[in-house]
Amino acid sequence: MKLTVIERIQISSLLPTEGSFVKLQTARNILTSIKFSEKEISLLEMKDVENGQISWRTDKEEIKEIDFSDNQKELIKSILVKLDQDEKLPNSLFDLYTTFVL
Repeated sequence: MKLTVIERIQISSLLPTEGSFVKLQTARNILTSIKFSEKEISLLEMKDVENGQISWRTDKEEIKEIDFSDNQKELIKSILVKLDQDEKLPNSLFDLYTTFVL
């Protein structure tokens, strides 16, 4: 699956920090798959800015191919579906929703 920088950041912010052992292990494996290497951070000139946000050079952005397992895709999908069902899906996650759910 091809993901942009923002999609990788969005996924990392969606993942659970508590739950069953299996769910937490799946979340950790997802984080490992989508993490930014030191080379990427340097190339993109990523920086922490105010309010916990991150900035980067979008002109240097590259799409990254991520191989998610079925369990990993299902976890991300279930989180997005729950947000939709609760009518709490923000517009900023629209593209991510279409990628994983539709």
